[in-house]
Amino acid sequence: MGVTAQKRMSKGERRHQLLDVAASLLAEGDTQNVTMERVAEHAGVSKALPYAHFENAEQLLVTLYRRASVELGEAIWQALEDAGDDDDLADVWADAYYHCSITQGVVFAALGERERPSVVLILQDNKPGRRQHANVRTQFISRNRQPQLRQPVPKHKQIS
Repeated sequence: MGVTAQKRMSKGERRHQLLDVAASLLAEGDTQNVTMERVAEHAGVSKALPYAHFENAEQLLVTLYRRASVELGEAIWQALEDAGDDDDLADVWADAYYHCSITQGVVFAALGERERPSVVLILQDNKPGRRQHANVRTQFISRNRQPQLRQPVPKHKQIS
């Protein structure tokens, strides 16, 4: 049996792979665990290849954070789109946020810490994610329907 040739990844596929490797390294440790050399080693590529996609480890981490933020926004948007007329939009929003944070939580938690001040500064200076989430919520509600507010629980049904 001969060795089969591997299909070369597209630039987008390779970039996605490097981000996935960085996320797995974050899960194993902290942001200091993510270096360009370790990403290359774990991805099975040359040490120079990650630099063709990211300037340095800080840029890789910021891109990883932004990817996680976009995935969170998309998950929330899809959940709101799929919501029924009788669904409480606040509950739908919270459930989508919770379920996505299970998969992306390690990225948000690791990058929220102060271990790499340069990454934290970049994230603080760039707040498009927060604005994007607020805009998505506002656009959805204004285009589709007003959120259904929960009615207070009647006194006779309240647990004392």
